[in-house]
Amino acid sequence: MSTKIIASLIAIAAVAAVAGGATVAYFSDVESVKGNTFAAGTLDLTVDETANVTADFTNIKPGDSGTYEWTVVNAGSEKGYLDVEGIVKTDNENGCGSNSEKLVDADCDAITPTGELTSKIDVDIFVDVDGDGTNSAGDKLIYNGSLSGFVSTDLDYEMASGLNKVVIMNWSVATSVGNEIQSDKASLAMNFELGQTVGQ
Repeated sequence: MSTKIIASLIAIAAVAAVAGGATVAYFSDVESVKGNTFAAGTLDLTVDETANVTADFTNIKPGDSGTYEWTVVNAGSEKGYLDVEGIVKTDNENGCGSNSEKLVDADCDAITPTGELTSKIDVDIFVDVDGDGTNSAGDKLIYNGSLSGFVSTDLDYEMASGLNKVVIMNWSVATSVGNEIQSDKASLAMNFELGQTVGQ
């Protein structure tokens, strides 16, 4: 093969190599991204400094009434749904000291007598949405009835971040209640819970 032909082939190969390399040499740029932060939101319920609340009933007589109030605050960054959980009620007979009580309270003679007070206390428990202190239209009812029937409930009351509301429990003992509650004591403990979703 002649030298001219070989030189021409080498030149053509060199040009093809340069041209082939040029077809993949697109512009590119790389930037590093800094400072992206992902933070989880928070649910933080405070109820007068604690989410566990109690109510005690002592020295109660027919015709008595009263009110308990708790302020619930969503101190977190996300909305949540308020429920009432962990309800524990106690009934203490506290002895059957009088003959009049023994006549109407068959439980007095039991080995471990229990009190009747929670069944005789009527309660009206609600979130005071409108802030007027009474259970009115627009408020969120939690429970109304005998304290003995109060159980945990998925209230699902929506609380935006930073929202605070008062939960009120009005209680009363009817004048028709008799000697069976003499010396009895009762208590109520419950937890307010803030969940991320309804039914949680």
